[in-house]
Amino acid sequence: MSLGMIFSFLGRVSGQEKTILNVVYEFKHVRDLANPEPPYVADMVLSLAKNTSRYTTIYVYNNNKPALLAQQEQLQSTASSSATTVVGGLGLLVNNGGVFLREETLKDLKEQALTQYTFLGNKTYLLNSKIPDINWKITKDKKELGGYSCQKALGDYAGRTYEAWFTTDLPFQNGPWKLGGLPGLILEARDLKEEVQFILKEITRNTDPEETTETFQLYPQLAIPVNAKELNRLEHSFIKDPIGVLNAVFPDTQVAIMNMEDPGNRSLDKIEEYNPLELD
Repeated sequence: MSLGMIFSFLGRVSGQEKTILNVVYEFKHVRDLANPEPPYVADMVLSLAKNTSRYTTIYVYNNNKPALLAQQEQLQSTASSSATTVVGGLGLLVNNGGVFLREETLKDLKEQALTQYTFLGNKTYLLNSKIPDINWKITKDKKELGGYSCQKALGDYAGRTYEAWFTTDLPFQNGPWKLGGLPGLILEARDLKEEVQFILKEITRNTDPEETTETFQLYPQLAIPVNAKELNRLEHSFIKDPIGVLNAVFPDTQVAIMNMEDPGNRSLDKIEEYNPLELD
């Protein structure tokens, strides 16, 4: 897509915040330093508008893509729970790297506001904060990603040093997760220890006039407000021992593990040395 086409489309949707581009990243995270293989892996979708964005798993994105209103009746019974109901108990979604985490990160670039919804156990938590102000150092290194010429930048965030590759051909000062603030879209990023990685898979232009970057939450007003320290503690507990958390909430209900990568695998190892995304 040419730069002129993007700016033209930006002008047409100004004030409406319809989705312009959807960018899919492969997200990799070494959650357990004692057992780094396999890492947690999930495909994530960054939906971009002129001033706003939404970042969530491709699983959540695909399940909500048609229209939010059309899904309300169907999902109403499970709106307060992150666990899937199965015959005889609860279903816990996992992959080979651990429990599947359902999160949604929204950015408002005009207000410099960041909103994060996180499903843990049977509750949705809400964290409101500012978009991180990362002090990037842009280097002269260049490479091509997805047909776009990219330049490398280095920056520190939350206890990690990230190497990011951005392109000025896509005029969004944005990127996966909480990363952004460069003079173009971040197409790839990883911390220097390669414990956290965001790898470009595909970029598509949105053709659905109804698709926006609004939250997929059906009842955002019911989310429980927390601060960053509280959310990190809750995430730590759930990721380290999700079955224990669910058993504490539903003591008389059996938890059935459903592995999206290996359906025959019903096991889930506990994390020994948890390695959070944000170290400080």
